[in-house]
Amino acid sequence: MDEIIEYILLNQLDKKGRHRKHTYRRYYLYNLLRNQGIPYASIGDMFNRDHASIMHGIKVHKNYTSINDNMYDFYTMEEQLKFTGFTIERSLVQDILSCTNMDQLKLIQFKLKNNQYKVHPDTTNEVS
Repeated sequence: MDEIIEYILLNQLDKKGRHRKHTYRRYYLYNLLRNQGIPYASIGDMFNRDHASIMHGIKVHKNYTSINDNMYDFYTMEEQLKFTGFTIERSLVQDILSCTNMDQLKLIQFKLKNNQYKVHPDTTNEVS
């Protein structure tokens, strides 16, 4: 996660601006983070945007990728190469302990169904 935040800051993707070069790159990263189970509001915080902007960006990303838009691919090529196979390592125990509402519990359930938690043999009995 630190790698993505550093990349956002280094490339000034958290700044205001509507140049295609920056918006396409943001949209790509919004989708990447959302696919990792990051909530819209948290993604918005990383980019200084609200959750609605994140939702819109993901919708646009899906549209461009569904039609194989060459311009979109061109502007997001660096991110595609840099973040191929990017995953955020999750701690099931930590997520359960920090869970405070049903939405978070549903997110944990979704992550479990989609095998987004790594199980380490030495950490299976962390909570007794």
